[in-house]
Amino acid sequence: MADLCRACDEALPASARFCPRCGRPTSATTAGNGLPSIAVSGTLTDPRPRTLPPRLIPAGTQVTDRYIIDGVLGEGGMGVVYRATDLARDRTVAIKALHASLMGDDGVRRRFKREAQLMLGWNHRFVARVHDLIELEDLLAFVMEYVDGPTLEDYTQRWGKLPYDDIRQIFTKVLEAIQEAHAVGIVHRDLKPHNILLQLADHGVVPKVVDFGVAKVLEGTTYTMSDSTCSGGM
Repeated sequence: MADLCRACDEALPASARFCPRCGRPTSATTAGNGLPSIAVSGTLTDPRPRTLPPRLIPAGTQVTDRYIIDGVLGEGGMGVVYRATDLARDRTVAIKALHASLMGDDGVRRRFKREAQLMLGWNHRFVARVHDLIELEDLLAFVMEYVDGPTLEDYTQRWGKLPYDDIRQIFTKVLEAIQEAHAVGIVHRDLKPHNILLQLADHGVVPKVVDFGVAKVLEGTTYTMSDSTCSGGM
């Protein structure tokens, strides 16, 4: 029989570090002060164990020696997307981090890491690029291009039916990105307006496809991550 959360009686997955419903740490992750501890070797800002909230990394936290968390962009069932500053490149990035409650699941960690490695090895001008993988004892995340613009879903809800020229401009570029993804053995499997971000430039609208986390590598590995974006939400 599965263990139950002491706060809300939710059934706890095997090796769960936090309750998936209320975020309360399990006995395995509770430090002496009753808060979950995140042990980081040499970073989050120093080599000593740090205490963080069970779900979200607070703004101002330094992750490794390179990134500063600015705030939360969105959250979904599998993870949280943060807006952050890349100190080495002096640029804004998005960091997609696996939920702390799932860090104890080796299968989820492995798929999440493989997703990052998949995208690190491929990029396209109409796909939000993955820059870096962060793998610490209690934090698994990858660093993505920050797209300052709405999702196609939000854009159409605001402006209504789009002109034909806009539709052609957006989807010609989206299809170009998907065609190249297929050529290298990647299928998105969750392509929808929520997963297309739009950069609004003087020369027109530039789409950026995001969330290849539900991608399937044709050689046989299936990725089952939930949806997220690197701009506005999960």
